Order: sequence, then structure tokens, then C-alpha cells
Amino acid sequence: MDINSDSNGNPDGDKLHLIVEEDEDILATANATEVRIRPAMDSGAVANVIHPADLPAGVVPSGNPQGKHFVGANNSEIKRYGHCNTVLKGEALLKDVTCGWQVAEVTRPLNSVSQVCGPPEGRGEQDVLFNNRKCVVVPPGIVDEILKKVTPVAQYDREGGLYLADLVVSGFARQGAGR
Repeated sequence: MDINSDSNGNPDGDKLHLIVEEDEDILATANATEVRIRPAMDSGAVANVIHPADLPAGVVPSGNPQGKHFVGANNSEIKRYGHCNTVLKGEALLKDVTCGWQVAEVTRPLNSVSQVCGPPEGRGEQDVLFNNRKCVVVPPGIVDEILKKVTPVAQYDREGGLYLADLVVSGFARQGAGR
């Protein structure tokens, strides 16, 4: 089932979206029917990820028969167990939402900005905004409206699941150097 629709295939705008792949193996999970988590919103994550120990009882990863793994920022392999869907609720949310996850050997749950925003084509599912105090998920189109009135200081365009910019790096010449 596509996580962007309910069991009848109807689209639902109240979801945090995620990559879903078809896999088969099963992994045992925790015994509690509800588990408290504290995911970080991550613009560098290409998928929402969660460790199997952070899943409630009854939520079983799909498995990883192809043996594909994620790659960390340091080029290390991150073991992957498949995908699953959960329901998220809490004070941080306007209402309960469905969230799809890739289950992997990570140290904390991560919500992927690119997955929350939706596919790169079309209007998108939601926009994500950050400042020095908070990150908020808002209805799609908010960033486009802001950009009609404000020139960005920097812009990172989406390529696949990452937001990238072509930049040049140089060192600073210290004042007084060369005297």
C-alpha cells in the first residue's frame, strides 16, 4: 500500500511521507504498543529512518532481501531492515499523522525534509521552515509565497532526496599576515 493513501487507496493530506520499497524479511520489535520517540528533522537524510528498537510491538519491518543499505555522511554502511508505517501523535502535531519509515541501524529517529515535503515534482505535500529556535511543517506553497517578497541569502535546490548548492571553498587570509 502506498503510504500516501488510506487502505482504500484514497489520498490523505495528513501524512508525513516516506520512501516505500517492497521487501520481505521480518525483524522482531519492542513489546510496548506505543513508544515515545524524539526524531530530529534532517535536511541531509534522504528517508525517514528509525531503529528497530524504537518501534512499538506489532510494527514489523518489511525486510531487506536485496541487501541494500544506506550510506552515512562518512561513507560508512548503515544496515537496513526494510520499511514500515506507524502513526505519530503528540503535542508537536496538529493531529495524528501516518509516517512511513525506513528501519535501519541508526542512533536516533530522523524525519527527512525531502520526504516530509513530498516528491520534487508538483506542488508538494508540505513545506518545512527553520530558524534559530524551531522547525515547522506548514502547508505547501508557503515558501513560494515568502520568496515572492524576500530574496534568499542562499538557495539549495533539491536533487533526489538532498538539497544541494554548488559552492566554492577558500581559506581566509588573516589580517596582518605577510607583514
